[in-house]
Amino acid sequence: MNGGGGSASAGGGGGGVADNKLCIVEHDQRGDAAMIASVAEAPHPYPISKVQWAPASSSTPNLLATSGDYLRIWRFGGSSAGADSSDGLVVESLLANQSKADLVAPLTAFDWNETSPNLVVTSSIDTTCTVWDVTTAQAKTQLIAHDREVFDVGFASGTADIFASVGADGSVRLFDLRALEHSTIIYEHPQSAPLLRVAWNRQDPNYLAVVAYESHSIHILDVRVPSVAVAELAGHTTCVNAVAWHPKNSGYLMSAGDDGRVLVWDVGAPTPARKGAGGAAAALGGSATLGGSAALAASATGSEPAVYAPLLAHAPHPQGAEVENLCISHLADWVAVTAASQVKLLRL
Repeated sequence: MNGGGGSASAGGGGGGVADNKLCIVEHDQRGDAAMIASVAEAPHPYPISKVQWAPASSSTPNLLATSGDYLRIWRFGGSSAGADSSDGLVVESLLANQSKADLVAPLTAFDWNETSPNLVVTSSIDTTCTVWDVTTAQAKTQLIAHDREVFDVGFASGTADIFASVGADGSVRLFDLRALEHSTIIYEHPQSAPLLRVAWNRQDPNYLAVVAYESHSIHILDVRVPSVAVAELAGHTTCVNAVAWHPKNSGYLMSAGDDGRVLVWDVGAPTPARKGAGGAAAALGGSATLGGSAALAASATGSEPAVYAPLLAHAPHPQGAEVENLCISHLADWVAVTAASQVKLLRL
């Protein structure tokens, strides 16, 4: 969701090139109801693996990016052109991840740097991560990040230099742009399962959340306690598709899954999972706190992570359709989710 206004972006793909579109949708925040309308669309020649607005900055006004075959930097000119026109969306840069001659490897994900909004890092199936300067449309550096495909990447909050990546080799790797001679493996999945998602805590950069392939749970990592997960969040009954930390509260985390549910977790005041609960979520007592560091540190002493239950659960689609993605607004208590080719807004 756009941090500077009431707009959200959505990417869709189908069976052919004509089905791939980038859409800007806008919602009216003047009342309690969330009214959504498409205000701009543009064709996309390749299925979109990720879409993200640039951090609010004077140097990147109304910019967003998509990844797929290339990293595309778009400028959104406003909603006056109407939803049937692509005039409101213009490609400013087309950046190719060309690590080998005559081969452009598809991009799996990317992330804007909030501290230095001119920087974007991308991940690719060719094992590399590339850091781009979007103001010059040039690559600052490209490195071999994993032994196999890289599936996700993200900058740590509050820094222009540190990012983490996950991939098919089942590892989480930490990189520092000031010292690229080496990287740090902070976690390896016990069964070497591919890791698909990584998300940094936006308030406390010591913590990350990772999701493994076909996993029903989310693992919380502490960079100060490498090699082990400090907590496991168990509540989904099928695969987890997306995870996001609340931008203002370090204790809150949200996730979405194939079970058609969006779960809210409070790792600042975690509640142990009940044995035999079967992933069922209950409305649990307790208030949100910023005490995630103290609460999770205690669970890092053992070899097995403590298992926690969700605080709340919601099924946004009446037929229980899979929830593919979610995004939390930086300005208001809104969460955008995608399910059954629809975008829905939920109020926290």
